[in-house]
Amino acid sequence: MYRHASGAELIHISNADKNRVFGITFRTLPFDNTGVFHILEHSVLCGSRKYPLKDPFFELHKGTLYSYLNAMTFNDKTMYPVAGTNEKDFFKMADVYADAVFNPLLLQKKEIMLQEGWRHEIGAEGQISGYGGIVYNEMRGSFAEADEYLRFRVYEKLLDGTPYMYDSGGVPEHIPTLTFENLCAAHRNCYTPQNAHIYLYGDILIEKYIEYIENNYLNKAANGEKQGFAADYSKPKNLDNFTVKLNSKIDYGCIGIFIDAENSPKLILGFSVLCLYLFRLAASPVKILVQEEKLCADLVDYFDFHMQKSVLTLNLKECSDAARAKEKIFSLLEKIAKNGLDKNLLSAALNMTEFQIKEKDYGQRPVGLQYLINISTQWIYGKDPFSALSPQALLEEIKNTDGFFEELIQTHFIQNRNIITAQAVGEKISEEPLNFDKADIDGAFSDKKILDDFHDTPDGETAVLSIPVLNISDISKNAAQIPFEKEDNFTKSNLQTDGISYLQFIFDISLDADLLRDTGVLSYLLGKLSTKNYRFDELNHAVTANLGSLTFSQHRFISIKDGEFKPRYIIKASVLDGKLEKAFELAGEIIFNTLFSDEKRLLDLLGEYAAKMHTHIINSGHLLAVTRASAALSREGIFDEICSGVSFYNYVRSYTKDNINTIRDRLKRLCKMIFRKSGFSFHVTGNGADVSKHAANFYDNLYEEDALSRDLNASYGAKSAFVLGTNVFHNALVLKYDRKYNAMWDVLAGVVNSDYLCQNIRVNGGAYGYGCNFLRTGYAYFYSYRDPNLERTFDVFKETYKFARGLKLSERELRQQIIGAVRSLDRPQHAEKLGNIALNRFLSDISEEDVQREREQILGASLDKLITFADMLEPKEYAVSTFGGTLETVKDAYEDIFEL
Repeated sequence: MYRHASGAELIHISNADKNRVFGITFRTLPFDNTGVFHILEHSVLCGSRKYPLKDPFFELHKGTLYSYLNAMTFNDKTMYPVAGTNEKDFFKMADVYADAVFNPLLLQKKEIMLQEGWRHEIGAEGQISGYGGIVYNEMRGSFAEADEYLRFRVYEKLLDGTPYMYDSGGVPEHIPTLTFENLCAAHRNCYTPQNAHIYLYGDILIEKYIEYIENNYLNKAANGEKQGFAADYSKPKNLDNFTVKLNSKIDYGCIGIFIDAENSPKLILGFSVLCLYLFRLAASPVKILVQEEKLCADLVDYFDFHMQKSVLTLNLKECSDAARAKEKIFSLLEKIAKNGLDKNLLSAALNMTEFQIKEKDYGQRPVGLQYLINISTQWIYGKDPFSALSPQALLEEIKNTDGFFEELIQTHFIQNRNIITAQAVGEKISEEPLNFDKADIDGAFSDKKILDDFHDTPDGETAVLSIPVLNISDISKNAAQIPFEKEDNFTKSNLQTDGISYLQFIFDISLDADLLRDTGVLSYLLGKLSTKNYRFDELNHAVTANLGSLTFSQHRFISIKDGEFKPRYIIKASVLDGKLEKAFELAGEIIFNTLFSDEKRLLDLLGEYAAKMHTHIINSGHLLAVTRASAALSREGIFDEICSGVSFYNYVRSYTKDNINTIRDRLKRLCKMIFRKSGFSFHVTGNGADVSKHAANFYDNLYEEDALSRDLNASYGAKSAFVLGTNVFHNALVLKYDRKYNAMWDVLAGVVNSDYLCQNIRVNGGAYGYGCNFLRTGYAYFYSYRDPNLERTFDVFKETYKFARGLKLSERELRQQIIGAVRSLDRPQHAEKLGNIALNRFLSDISEEDVQREREQILGASLDKLITFADMLEPKEYAVSTFGGTLETVKDAYEDIFEL
């Protein structure tokens, strides 16, 4: 750790990792619900003194080899992290971020706040029609989620008197009260060297970087005061249970528990294990209680430790009596504290936690970024940041402390008086009409002119050139090869995995549509039901105590050689090499011996599954919209809709006590049709133990069934809307084209995303997210996410081909897009992900020669070639779908309308 005279602190975690990480974090404790720090997070990235572009963030997004590029607003801090493997690229990205936070153009440009934060929207008749802005629309979508809204209301009462009672993201009705002056004041107060926590990870010459950031930023930035810590938690609170109305068809409950202890890595890790034990496993005691007592359809715990002290919330979906749920849950917790935790289940929770620590797989986040997130909770409050970097040692300490978890329950649940229960009653709520006075109207027109001028004024050449772009010669011409070996029906990716094997059991599921639909149900149930030799809780103990993970899911692959449609059912397991035999034993026990006879548990699990899918629809409607639109055009779309789309959701929701027997019989039959020798293959990623013997024995026990038939003749309309009662939409358009796939389309997709959709969907339209992609299978899709617009957005999608026809790119701009396309190919991946890529290529008949040719197509992209692809984007054969809105907003645009 290094400390600068200004008060800034810098940590460097030095190692040989070439995937370097930079981050700069400011303590930003909110003082109201205007979302000031969320809007700052967006706004400071819209140009700076050294990089006076309107959007340097997207310039980096287009033309650098980043492995991570983002910014995040937490409850009490704002973080700006970037990561990359190209050293020259990495330091340029770090410099852009440093200049953005210390010297943003925002302070002189109100139009940035109008674009990123909030503004008045002016309708067709020249009157104010409401509010817009990227953050405003993002939070409208966020607060449309019942869990998010209810958690905010719980925090508001539970943390009264502290900055954490406010929502850092912003509450929609409060965001329009933020003034430009207050936004700038928040920046001046918090974005100072005194409040800066600078982080570097990986193979970096740290002395050189320290000298650079001192001379260019820390010594020059304006002085300020280090932002104080959180307010006193001892202020008396009104913790009476309360009820709120929710614009929903169902009721929700929420139990909020304030953990009145200073956060420490040991406490955080201990609570993480305890939450796994109590709530998240199939055999977790609270989960079983909820199902048996029918307290709610689904319970989701949220342990929020990104604060000075932690809060645990239990969100109860489809719960009409939250007070009763709280009473039952806490009665059970008292018994657990008194009698002790189940040793087998605790061992399972500890094993899962230890496996995750060893595996170091954080999804899209590089390891170095996860370290930054882990240490920042301690660091910004002046505590030892390095204490968060030894989770394995802390876990051993916890294991060796008798009664550790019982004491946590006794102290922070049973004896805790800082607990509140909220009941949300679902009903249809009409929005109150917005009233605007003359000053609002005058200001709206003035702001519109400012923003329009901002959008219409192109960046100057000097500004554009301020961010250098790598040369194509800086990029390897050769595609990276992933090890892949094949012998009969056994394949392997020999990769370094630190003693972990990643197994995939692959089965052909060439089934009729009605049976394919049941594979989705089967995937959720397997591993959660009793088997011939295990009760479901014993099975859960055995799996979690011996394996890192065990999942069941259905997939589809398309051969690029002949278009063959390959539906597959895949069992994935991760396991330490020393426990390989147990992985095969447990996988076999589940697929051969699962019992479907327990009606009550079947119904409980299906109800839980439907509740989880409903949450997924609200959170990720754009994905469901793409799936539904695809189903009107393609086999793979039908497959996805049947197995995981909104049709599947309605199917799961249809099961009741009256018809549960039908699914029991179908699932028993389905297991024999799926888990058969014909069409079976096996893949392993790892470099340790030999698994071929185990795989051969597993194969010998599979069913002797004949090949199956396949009929995917389900029919779906080309214009479908699913009403959610929200005021933002998730939109999708899928179109079909008749051209042989060319990887150069990845370059074209980058241009469309960054230069066309960004401007028209996000900047001008106010949507939070957007995207387009070209598939090898002859389809392209467009989507928008948390979008205030409907018809306007689809007009933008449909006219993409016109943009592509008139495409104009300088040599530099084309180079940026090529680099962006290559980046997605070269991003560092966890070994398991690399093994998945190798297997996916094999099942899709993609050879190493194909991969190399496609890389050469990208590197050889030219403007003339890109323009030749424009006509394939004209939507001649297409389908659209939307999730969101009301019946009134969608009735004129869609043929098929459904209420969810």
